[in-house]
Amino acid sequence: MDEEQRPAERGATVLLTRSAAQGAAFARALAEEWEAERAAKPSARESTSEETREGDNGEGPRDPSQDRLRNTAAPRVLFAPLQQARTVPATEELRGIPALLESGVYAWVSFTSAHTVRACAELWGEDFARAVHSGGARIACVGAATARAVRAQLGLDADFQPSVQSAAGMLAELEGPAAGAVSTDSAAAGPDSTKPAAVLVLEGSNARPTLREGLKNLGWSVTARVLYDMVPAERVEPGELSLSAARALLQGADAPNPDVIVATAPSRLHALLDGAPALEPESVPPVVAIGATTASACRALNLRHVQADSPSPRDLARAAVSLM
Repeated sequence: MDEEQRPAERGATVLLTRSAAQGAAFARALAEEWEAERAAKPSARESTSEETREGDNGEGPRDPSQDRLRNTAAPRVLFAPLQQARTVPATEELRGIPALLESGVYAWVSFTSAHTVRACAELWGEDFARAVHSGGARIACVGAATARAVRAQLGLDADFQPSVQSAAGMLAELEGPAAGAVSTDSAAAGPDSTKPAAVLVLEGSNARPTLREGLKNLGWSVTARVLYDMVPAERVEPGELSLSAARALLQGADAPNPDVIVATAPSRLHALLDGAPALEPESVPPVVAIGATTASACRALNLRHVQADSPSPRDLARAAVSLM
């Protein structure tokens, strides 16, 4: 059968640990990257005359992925948020945060995820932005997506965003407090203190201590407040997989295994793989790790993986295509 007449084979399936809304940009980037890779792989009949001369049988060397790419349907994305953020109840301690911000005791407020931004908006609403403006605290965001959420949901602009989107990237570029600055536990802290030396770290209950400890090592006084918990995602939107459905898929219960997993957090990777019965590492599809901490989790689990160059949809898609 001629190549043009050959039916398309089943396309690769990519399991993305995000909701459909969060993963839409990745799905578009994946389709574009797959098409670009497909276009870059000529068929055997399009190989150059130089390649043809190299072959003993007149056909020349041939990359087996050429025909596979040309005769395979586009990859399909399965959206599986796996976990959902749930804002914690407003305790007396949390209700006092806007007043502390307004008093000027914090030099910075840090956000390391859009989940934190949403919980912040739910807990404090417009009071948060007013307090930030009144007290002069600056906003530090781990990356572009978090900065966009801060702007859209809180009406604030990010004053700092690292070139490497991670807690380690933030620590590499943030400076310590100015000489003479005072911390929140100092008797001098208050309206008469010109340079506060404290950072308000807003985070989830599953946050790693990297940022908190790193800020302390830089000389900052750190106040950490948990704004949300992560709970299993069982009630999902149409077109998304619940946690139990995603686990069943990996077990081969309902359909063939995904070809690639794109893991967007260590906690989500663990949530996916912690179900029973346990999966052997070799039976788990290769994983694209969104960053260094997720890659570290992959190594601890002995999983085949690559780390994306950045958390952007484009770089995640390129890494996924490399594993197909």
